[in-house]
Amino acid sequence: MNEPRETGGWEHLPYLKDLDSAARSTMRNYARLLTELAAPRGYIGKSTVVSLDTVHLADSLAALPVLDGVAADPEPLRIADIGSGAGLPGIPLAIARPSTFVLLIEARIRRCRFLEETVAGLKLPNVGVEQVRGELAAHDSELRESFHIVIARALTATPAALEISLPLCRLGGLVLLYKTEAQVSEVEAAAPVAAQLGGALEQLHRYELPGLDQPRVLAVFAKTSPTPPEYPRRAGVPKRRPLTG
Repeated sequence: MNEPRETGGWEHLPYLKDLDSAARSTMRNYARLLTELAAPRGYIGKSTVVSLDTVHLADSLAALPVLDGVAADPEPLRIADIGSGAGLPGIPLAIARPSTFVLLIEARIRRCRFLEETVAGLKLPNVGVEQVRGELAAHDSELRESFHIVIARALTATPAALEISLPLCRLGGLVLLYKTEAQVSEVEAAAPVAAQLGGALEQLHRYELPGLDQPRVLAVFAKTSPTPPEYPRRAGVPKRRPLTG
């Protein structure tokens, strides 16, 4: 692959500026695929391409400080990215931390084909792709409560996101939901739902990125007890009839 130019320079962007040369090269190629393939197909917003480095890449990598604080020895850190879409945030995290394993969970077949082709083209042996709805993945005995970290970025409202993600998270693991400062009240109001599903709000990790008007927030939920077996409910129900705790 030919390497695309860094549109705004990464030397001033958090997380991107710290990548080693190999990760930087791979990330550039991923950015090119997002621009040339994902955006025209509607997998990311066309209006976000001009600020892709910040809005998608650096924002995805904002989870690194939390990931780096999770001890997974002796096995690799296992991460599930629910509703991965164009591979955000899972692919940037896998590029930045090649010692982890990242499973991209995506229900839509065309997006899954893009993810499979991207993973193969970028030569990412630490990334898998699973075409399945998150609700069904969470009832798969091989996946349920098997991940150290479960991540969702722009998936759905907090109660539904928790119902889908917490069952995939192992005891002692974390669920990370990418949110804005304006959504903090929604996150805090979902604390009873988290408790019902075996989780607890642990922290709100705030970070700022150049060019964004308001701080971004990673809502970090700890998995404190097993999720009751009836959750998540069947596909579509968590979003249509969200739990209230």
